[in-house]
Amino acid sequence: AIKMVTWQSDAQKVSVLLIDGADVMALADRKALRQILINLFSNAIKYSTAGGRVTASVSSGDEGVRLEVRDQGEGMSKADLERIGEAFFQGENSKGRAGSGLGLTIVMLLSKAMGGRVDLESEPGKGTLARIHLPKAEDVSEDTRSVSPKAAEAS
Repeated sequence: AIKMVTWQSDAQKVSVLLIDGADVMALADRKALRQILINLFSNAIKYSTAGGRVTASVSSGDEGVRLEVRDQGEGMSKADLERIGEAFFQGENSKGRAGSGLGLTIVMLLSKAMGGRVDLESEPGKGTLARIHLPKAEDVSEDTRSVSPKAAEAS
């Protein structure tokens, strides 16, 4: 996902770094997870200033797998933060910037579809932190895992 946004980070002169990469396995759809990360990185880069930094980390705990994307950008007001996730809503800081207002809506819907959730923290002038919580693969019982048609045919 970081490679997918390199063109954007280069153009805006914003660094994107993986600062912690725990060796964990989340119960997630690979394409959906990639889309979540691309959307989060893209937003974080878009709202950062030249020379800024976007960091990502992965950790595991009692609540499952946690992915965090943090920027040092403009941040959001409390009023905007309460509406983030509404389709087509764009906060006050998005005036004059390209975008449809669907990025975080997609992040929230895909996270929920995979049994997870999204927590956002933001403060004007101090940036935004997005936390994606997903279940660990080993926390899901064998009979609740989906099996691909090809795997089912083979058994």
